[in-house]
Amino acid sequence: MEAAARFRDLEEMADDTPAPPDQPGRGGADGERLCREVIQWVYEQLRWDNPELAAKMVARLEEELRQHLASGQPF
Repeated sequence: MEAAARFRDLEEMADDTPAPPDQPGRGGADGERLCREVIQWVYEQLRWDNPELAAKMVARLEEELRQHLASGQPF
């Protein structure tokens, strides 16, 4: 959740910059989307050097997100 908050902060800083034509706009920064961006970022950082660790981390983060969504708590 903390990493997603940092990603949100970065998006807010970049909101004045238009998105590249091949990427969707940045609007509607919701918590789940940001968490999924963090999970994707972690995967991309780890997949070449340690694919097994990448898979484990993604599974762990997906489970944390699933639990958070099931709890009904806000982001």
